[in-house]
Amino acid sequence: SLFQICVDFLVRNFDQVEALGNNVDGFIRRAICESLVSQGKFTSAAFDAIAEDGIESLELVDCAEVTQDQLSGALQKLIPAGLQALILNHAGRCFGPTTVRAITSSLPPKPLHSLFAISIGGAYLLTDMDAASLINTISHTVSSIEFKACPLIGSKFCEAIANSYSSSQADNDANLTELSLEDLSLTKESLCCIATSGALRQLQSLSLQRIECLDDETMDTILSVTTTSGSLEGLNLSDNPLLTDASLSSIRKCNKKGKLRSLQLAGPNHISALGLEVFFTRGIPDLPPPPKLYKLDL
Repeated sequence: SLFQICVDFLVRNFDQVEALGNNVDGFIRRAICESLVSQGKFTSAAFDAIAEDGIESLELVDCAEVTQDQLSGALQKLIPAGLQALILNHAGRCFGPTTVRAITSSLPPKPLHSLFAISIGGAYLLTDMDAASLINTISHTVSSIEFKACPLIGSKFCEAIANSYSSSQADNDANLTELSLEDLSLTKESLCCIATSGALRQLQSLSLQRIECLDDETMDTILSVTTTSGSLEGLNLSDNPLLTDASLSSIRKCNKKGKLRSLQLAGPNHISALGLEVFFTRGIPDLPPPPKLYKLDL
């Protein structure tokens, strides 16, 4: 396509690029970043051009060449200037205590800052306490949270989500609408802590992938919280081997308002063909009608 031709030309000559300009949106920046990474040209200088002042979203597909100090310095400029989304795949060494401090110290007063989405993958330096501190600070405006393959985060992180988005606080205006946790070392107690706090009451999208402790009982506790609002539209429970047909019943019960449109159950589990047949059977007493799905992944 003409678009790809332009991206390829720009990447071939990226050593001559000082800045992309504010008119280059996040989609284009991601495409440029992907091409730079695939060609081994995503250097620290390239990062500076991608993460220039005034952008609304910073999305990096691979942060291997970005240092923690470099990312921290960029975020200290981007966040006060109105950064709305921070998405780091393969964050590696660049997202750790220094970066967390840079974010928490750079946020303007609560009514003013605009960060609403954060997605961090592969941050092996991010500790449980630092992740908790981050959630406590950004929760007033952030409604979309994703953490993947961050080996050090656990119970404190979950407690921070529970407390920051709890429904028990009368003055709590924080609403969590999207939560994605993947390949994390969490316990059943930590997941139930999030659920029982009411933090998931407004959830529209939930993804729990490769969570070793996730079983039917825990899933029922989590989904029961979303039943009242009935706002859940997307659910991804892929690669959870402890789940059985019992979780299908919990999924159907939580869909009282019929908003569920995407269901992903791929990977090893104990969900059977018979269980799926019952799941989509109409007229079962004490169960709402089966969901009308646009997407089903088994």
